[in-house]
Amino acid sequence: RIRNWQPPIDGQQIMDMFGIGPSREIGEIKTALKDAILDGVITNEYEEAYKFVLEKGKQLGLQKQ
Repeated sequence: RIRNWQPPIDGQQIMDMFGIGPSREIGEIKTALKDAILDGVITNEYEEAYKFVLEKGKQLGLQKQ
């Protein structure tokens, strides 16, 4: 089941949020998002995931576009 599971925000959406292409930072955000959901830090809901991605991006020096 977990093999086919996807978080509510995908890599393309993350790239669009920050106005950048594929990069190490996008990979880090995707991994952190997946881990946060699977570890129960946040729920698997779009709003919580969106806030998490914005905060993680900010920590990596990215700004929302």
